[in-house]
Amino acid sequence: MAPFSSPILLGGPKRLAEIFALRTLAWERSPGRQQINSSKYPNGYSDCLDANSLHFVSTDWNGNIIAAARLSVCNSYADLPYPEMFAQLLHLLPQQRPFAFYSRLVIHPDYRKRGIAQAMDTMRMEKQQELQLPFGLVTVNAKRCLKIQPYGFVRLGYTPKPEGDAPFEPLALMRLNLEEIRLPQQLLLDAVV
Repeated sequence: MAPFSSPILLGGPKRLAEIFALRTLAWERSPGRQQINSSKYPNGYSDCLDANSLHFVSTDWNGNIIAAARLSVCNSYADLPYPEMFAQLLHLLPQQRPFAFYSRLVIHPDYRKRGIAQAMDTMRMEKQQELQLPFGLVTVNAKRCLKIQPYGFVRLGYTPKPEGDAPFEPLALMRLNLEEIRLPQQLLLDAVV
């Protein structure tokens, strides 16, 4: 097994192109390959939130990005990619602003199942706490929904598949209230006590 670094917050846009390429590679080797692949996106996959978001990365020992995740601070649901996905569920969403939007967690296929997703989730939840964002939203597939529920994420419902390039369907829309965040370390302590 090749070693990798703990996740860090990327400082600036310098390596975004590498993240975009990793997204394409990761989704190309997953159920999302029909929507996101290198034939459709030869320069990698990006969207409207990338330029103004916080990006977390993990690298191999050569400095290549092998995992990435994004946390966006949003002031409107219209800021989100595919806002039509949320239209049917707006009545369930809090009105506080700003809020966090968790998205674009990708891991190189050679580095999956090593706890990187949990480390990325932890960093993003800690950042939500640091920024005192009252709640966060995420859209995830069914498998990921089960993995993040222990952290305090609550499923609000399912979004319709948006037109365009969403890599999975159906997607669960989940909310994480600031005061309900349970970091993995806390879950371990609770299990021991």
